Amino acid sequence: GLVEAALGSQAPGRFTITTLERLAEALARLAAEEFDLVLCDLSLPDSAGLATPLAIAEKFPHLPIVVLTGSRDEQVASAAIRHGAQDYIVKRQIDDECMVRALHYAMERKRLEIALKNANESLEDRVAQRTAELNAANRQLAENAAALRKREEALHAKNQELMRFNQFAVDRELRMIELKAEVDR
Repeated sequence: GLVEAALGSQAPGRFTITTLERLAEALARLAAEEFDLVLCDLSLPDSAGLATPLAIAEKFPHLPIVVLTGSRDEQVASAAIRHGAQDYIVKRQIDDECMVRALHYAMERKRLEIALKNANESLEDRVAQRTAELNAANRQLAENAAALRKREEALHAKNQELMRFNQFAVDRELRMIELKAEVDR
C-alpha cells in the first residue's frame, strides 16, 4: 500500500512492516512480538476513531504511535496526540520523505518521553527519600530542643534555689554581724 511504497522508496530495508486489518489482531501481535512503532489507521473494521490509538497506548505505553488518518481534521489529530500518539499523517498528503522522517521522529520522541518519565520518577523517589530524611532530622532536632528546654528549666530552677540559699546565707551573716555588734557594745 501507500505506507510500504513510501518506506520502500525512502528507506529500503530499514523498516520491516507488518500490516493487520483489525485492532484485535494488532493487539495480539503486539503482545506476542516486539515492535518499534505502530502506524495506526483510524478506520479499522473493528475500531474507529481515537478508540484505536487509545487501546494501543493503554496496553503498550512504551510504543510510539503515529496515527494515519484520511481526515484533515486538526481536532482529531490533536486529540490523538493528547492521548498518546507521537504524530499523525494525513493519507492524501503522504510524502515519502516526510513519512520516514515522521516515523523516526516519533520513535525518538517516545524514547525521550520514556527517558524523561524515568528521570522524573527517579527524581520523585530521591525527593521522597530526602524528604523522609529531613523529616527524621527535624523530629530529632525537635526532640533535642525539647530536652534542652527541660535542662534549661531544671538549671533555672536550681539557679533560683541557689539564689534563695545565697540570700538566706547573706541575711544570716548580716544578722550575725548585727548580733555581734550588739554584744560588743
